[in-house]
Amino acid sequence: MKNLYALFFGCIVLLYSCESVDHLTISNENELKNTLKNEYMKISFQSENLALKNCSDFQFTFDDVEIIQLSKSDYNAIKKGLKDSKLNSLQVSNEVDFLVEYQGERYCMNHLGQMFKNNRKLNDHPELVYLLKNKSNYYNRFTEDDLMQSDTLIRRYGTPFGYHYESPEKAGKLLENDSLLIENINHRTHHNIILTY
Repeated sequence: MKNLYALFFGCIVLLYSCESVDHLTISNENELKNTLKNEYMKISFQSENLALKNCSDFQFTFDDVEIIQLSKSDYNAIKKGLKDSKLNSLQVSNEVDFLVEYQGERYCMNHLGQMFKNNRKLNDHPELVYLLKNKSNYYNRFTEDDLMQSDTLIRRYGTPFGYHYESPEKAGKLLENDSLLIENINHRTHHNIILTY
C-alpha cells in the first residue's frame, strides 16, 4: 500500500513539474505584458536548417507566439546566467543560431556556446546556451541525426531528456507526369517564443 501512495505522489509531482506550452495570439508588447503576470524573455530562432547567421538576421515578432512556462528555478537560472555574463575582450565573428531578448538587451548565441550581448562578445557559456535551447524546445525542431552532426552542445551534453522531433506535417500531390511531390504543410521555420515562469 505504501508503494501505491508513493507512486501516486510521484505522478502528481511529475505532472506539476512539467513545463506548459501555450500558443496565443498576441499582437504587441503591451498585450504581452497584460497577458503575463511574471517577467519573461523573448526568444527567436529559425529551423529550416542549422546554419549560422548574423545576429541582426534574428528578430522577435508577434507572429504565432508560443508561450512556455518554466519552473521558477529554471527561469531564475537562465536569468542569472544572462545577467552574470561578462564581456570578453576577444572579438570574433558573431555567427549565431538563437536570439534572446531580455530587459532591453539582445543576447545572440550559437551551438558552440558562444554568446554576444548587443553584438559584443561575452565569455562562452555552453551550459546556459544548452539550457536555453532545451527549455525553448529548439532542439525538438531538428532531427537527432542533424543535431549530432551539426550541434556541438548536443555532442557535448547529449540529447535532452524529453527530446521528441516535431516533424513537419507532410502532404503528397500527384503531378501530371504521375510522380508524387511531397510537401511540408503548416511548417513554420521562424519561431517566436516567450519563456516565463
